[in-house]
Amino acid sequence: MRLFWLSVASMQTVELSNVLITGAAGDIGNGLVSCFLARGHRVLGLDLAPQMTGQFQGRELFNYQTCDLTDPKATAAAIHSFIATHGAIQVVINNVGLIYNCPVVSYVNGKLTGHSMDDWDRVLAVTLTTAFSVSTLCLLPMLEKGEGGVIINISSISADGNPGQSAYSAAKGAVNSMTISQAKELGPFGIRVGAIAPGFIDTPSTLNAMGIDALKKLKRNIPLRRLGQVSEVCHAAVFIVENQYYTGSVLELNGGLTI
Repeated sequence: MRLFWLSVASMQTVELSNVLITGAAGDIGNGLVSCFLARGHRVLGLDLAPQMTGQFQGRELFNYQTCDLTDPKATAAAIHSFIATHGAIQVVINNVGLIYNCPVVSYVNGKLTGHSMDDWDRVLAVTLTTAFSVSTLCLLPMLEKGEGGVIINISSISADGNPGQSAYSAAKGAVNSMTISQAKELGPFGIRVGAIAPGFIDTPSTLNAMGIDALKKLKRNIPLRRLGQVSEVCHAAVFIVENQYYTGSVLELNGGLTI
């Protein structure tokens, strides 16, 4: 497989590769975009947000498109447009996801209420189906070029089953299974597929979702006594891209925490 990366240690670009990052406007997506741009790669960012933050504006190697990734036609148009101009995508990072907290059964206004099926479908569409559709759209040009490639699926510690997150846990568990299945299928073609399962990462969205007091309690249960950093997720992605014997595994990045 012929892929070209910047060594983490050397910070010297060898040759340009095209990297696709979904959920690019989010906290982790932002970090991934910055990380791969710094390593000299051309990056296509896809997200529902109308625009990215100002730090990426005017960057020659950065292409951003607003795209509803649950819309197959819009997703195909965005990816095909990029490939038509810049060639096949060598690295796909399926980062977009929808964290959703809801018990399978709730007691509301004096009666038992079941989990919304609309919310179930929405969480799986954003978190699981997009990873499948984006990867499939990028695979055909990869295979036609015949130089291999890498797919990284961002999973979660919740894949092991987190109370109150039936839909999200199910979606991330399926992401892990899909990763292993695709790695077995695509390995003979020089295409590697891996996943990263972060624990709790220190981002504004984590703080907003949990609150300061809950985070303090959580940190006491993490063996390393701290949240993970976005930069550590990025380092894990670079490791998977650069280590050409890594495939078919889920890299757990959780500070030792199990749920």
